[in-house]
Amino acid sequence: MNYNDIEQALRNYYWMVNQVERLERELSNIEPSIIPPYGLEASMPKAIQISDKVGKTVIKRDEESRHLKKLKAKIAFIDNGLKNIENDLEKAVMLCIMDGLSQFQISQHFKISEGKVSSIKSQIVREMNVLNDLKILAK
Repeated sequence: MNYNDIEQALRNYYWMVNQVERLERELSNIEPSIIPPYGLEASMPKAIQISDKVGKTVIKRDEESRHLKKLKAKIAFIDNGLKNIENDLEKAVMLCIMDGLSQFQISQHFKISEGKVSSIKSQIVREMNVLNDLKILAK
């Protein structure tokens, strides 16, 4: 992940967590209408189906599964970044960002300027970018 990817993942953390929960629920449910018939029902004549409902469902679930995997990787990256932040104010600002608060809301909460919040956020992203680069070099 580069600097912009990290910044975007941090900004989108809140909705990504909600999306992961929704996708996990959706992928754990099996739609009974797509289960093919068996027994006597399977040998009975069927109407011609114009679309392949099972095939479309498999493709959709595969795409959702891939999307879920990407979101989980981004969330894990942000969570690991949080563990590596030692400055208390940076950690508090990062938690607020992860909770979906805007820079304005964070500045009001901590009674600091929006510019200070912006510089703290930039520092957090820089630190996470450095850690990411170090992990890449270690491989």
